[in-house]
Amino acid sequence: MDLDCFLARDRGDGEGLGGQQDRGELRQATLRGLPRPSLLAAPLTALRGAGPRLAGAAGELGIASVGDLLRHVPHGYRERAEVRDVAELRIGEEATVMVEVRSVRVRPTRRRNLRIVEASVADASGPMKATWFNRAWLAQRLAPGTRLLLNGKLDRQGFRVEAHEILGEQGGAQGIHTTGLVPVHPASERLRPNRIREWAWQAIEAAGQAIEPLPAELRARRRLPVEADALREVHFPDSREHADAARERLALEELILHQVALAASRSQRRESRPGIAIPEAGALVERWLASLPFEPTADQRAAMMPVHSRTADGDLVLSGIDLPVAPEWMAGGHGAFSTADDYGRFVTMLLGDGTAADGGRVLNAESIELAFSDQLGGIAYPDAIETAVPELSNTVYNLPVRHGWGLGFHLTLDDLEGMRRAGTGDWAGIFNCYYWIDRASGIGGVFLTQVLPFFDQSCVEAAVGVELAAYADRG
Repeated sequence: MDLDCFLARDRGDGEGLGGQQDRGELRQATLRGLPRPSLLAAPLTALRGAGPRLAGAAGELGIASVGDLLRHVPHGYRERAEVRDVAELRIGEEATVMVEVRSVRVRPTRRRNLRIVEASVADASGPMKATWFNRAWLAQRLAPGTRLLLNGKLDRQGFRVEAHEILGEQGGAQGIHTTGLVPVHPASERLRPNRIREWAWQAIEAAGQAIEPLPAELRARRRLPVEADALREVHFPDSREHADAARERLALEELILHQVALAASRSQRRESRPGIAIPEAGALVERWLASLPFEPTADQRAAMMPVHSRTADGDLVLSGIDLPVAPEWMAGGHGAFSTADDYGRFVTMLLGDGTAADGGRVLNAESIELAFSDQLGGIAYPDAIETAVPELSNTVYNLPVRHGWGLGFHLTLDDLEGMRRAGTGDWAGIFNCYYWIDRASGIGGVFLTQVLPFFDQSCVEAAVGVELAAYADRG
């Protein structure tokens, strides 16, 4: 691999993905070892300032470990100004200043529980008065000479502090509360956002121990940062663009892992479900034949098609399920035994307004019109009919058109492009048998199988293909 073509993450410096890198710098770069995700399981109390009481409050937010903290992403960001000189400040303008404490006092007010901390502070450009409300304890930490980063607004009474940081003697603080793009994490009454932000700053070094769950091909195709960089940038981004890229990557990761978990759960349920006991091939068929009040001819036996079931792999196997020839009860034609020719004659008769192919009158025209009239009276038709017995039927999803119900079959009340016209009647049988009668176009058809469960995808696609071909042939 040519090192000059090494892909680097876009940090806004113009190089970006696909930009060339200096060969010498790459050779001198520190080699990383394998991630140690076990370090992310360290308890929150391993962080500075995370005592048992605050750790308990964090637990109420679902934060128990360093890894949990890194996954507790900000819900927004505040734009903090860059450090300004005191002499440059204007009334009402939000600003951040770096100053040194000269003196401090706690001033009581008429309100019993309200104390105001006033500090005289200054930088090289001049002095000012900084004010905190209800922070009396802070006065003990603001000894003369203490260096501070303050964020707030200047008014005629002084500088009202909204956020502050106490700097070390060498001024090494990062300004995580007061400068740049400041993250705002979900918090609670017992745990303030500032505390979570301080913990996140300590924990961010552990982001490199996170395992990368997304394939490299997916990350490259969608130009996503790696896991470790996304965790760093979502907490302390260099820019809004980097924050958005990190949030997008983490959100996509969460969705993918959720889908994988659902698929694994479905697979486990499917594998643990007891299978249908299938007797020796032909046993049910022979019992059925023995129950017939007549002896089928050799041609009839050859034409019989046993019922098959679709396996999870898409194969067809004998199902061991057949309808009895002499059922215990009649269901208005449900479970009828017939042939493709008979169904063809039935469809032809309805297309002919009750007249059979041989010219004989079966039903009068008024009965046909009544049969194809919607009897639902505006009652809503469901978008889907959930299965109750998955072995017998899949969930049936209806087309996004208006539906009705005639006397004997379902009605499609809108035109389907390239297929049936509005007013078409249709019905189906549990073994994936389908027919339709389009009186407006003079086209009808029958599609018959012996396959379970009902609404089998391959059978439905084939039936739709037959209908499309029929209309395409008519032009």
